[in-house]
Amino acid sequence: MDTTPPPENVPETSESEPDRREFLQKAACVALGGAATLVPVGAGVTVLVSPVFEESAGGLLVRLTAVEALQPKGAPQLFKVVAERKDGWTRHPLTEIGSVFVQRVGEGEAVEDFQVFNASCPHLGCAVEYLAEEGNFSCPCHSSTFASTGEVLNPDSPSPRGLDSLRVEIREGDLWVEYLNFKANIKQKLPVA
Repeated sequence: MDTTPPPENVPETSESEPDRREFLQKAACVALGGAATLVPVGAGVTVLVSPVFEESAGGLLVRLTAVEALQPKGAPQLFKVVAERKDGWTRHPLTEIGSVFVQRVGEGEAVEDFQVFNASCPHLGCAVEYLAEEGNFSCPCHSSTFASTGEVLNPDSPSPRGLDSLRVEIREGDLWVEYLNFKANIKQKLPVA
């Protein structure tokens, strides 16, 4: 039999020490793995839902024609508005998105010398036409008539407001318009979101 006494300064090991280390290792792996996975998943979710929360800063700025192509104090001319659009996740190639009437009401080349109206009737959105012999605009759907300045002519008109004017810019001899559609059949001129 061995009669040597056990060493005095050797700490006793408990069985819980390896379990604690193993638990801390596993917890650290889960935390680091989760953080490493969360970054790309968060970036993907942000890219996926960002178009839903984008706000439009206004209309679409579109070049219509050269200023010199419009005769001073001439009759309104109908122009198709063609642009590349992006809605949500889809990019649309050049397509017709509407039409406008453009009239050069002055002799100069300043913004005030041009008048542009959306060619949709404010009543229900039918296409308005210009009647040259009468010098005014008419909606063929419900007989609304509008002056060449855009105001409603007939008091019995179903249109709640005059034609919707659009903002104009002149850039390097070209006429640009901020194209917008507006809510139909209401008195206020509110852009369609």
